[in-house]
Amino acid sequence: MHKTLKAETTQPPAANLAAQQLRFDPFRAEFNHERPHEALSQAVPAAVYTPARRAYPARLEEPAYPCGCELRRVRNRGTIKWQGERLFIA
Repeated sequence: MHKTLKAETTQPPAANLAAQQLRFDPFRAEFNHERPHEALSQAVPAAVYTPARRAYPARLEEPAYPCGCELRRVRNRGTIKWQGERLFIA
């Protein structure tokens, strides 16, 4: 699926994120409503999808950590600051 998505929507890449999303939307519609899937006995995903029974909150609560935990914000390149040094964690 990912190989097909990449081949059909990202070569060449669109000029910006909004334009790229306009390429993804038709692919997603075809993938979910028109293309049969072998793993689903040749059904389309939309035919077998059932929404979650529980409602998800519009906004998640901030996590609560036990006292004594060292909190660190992970930076955009997967690093944290620890004892004055940048440490790659992810």
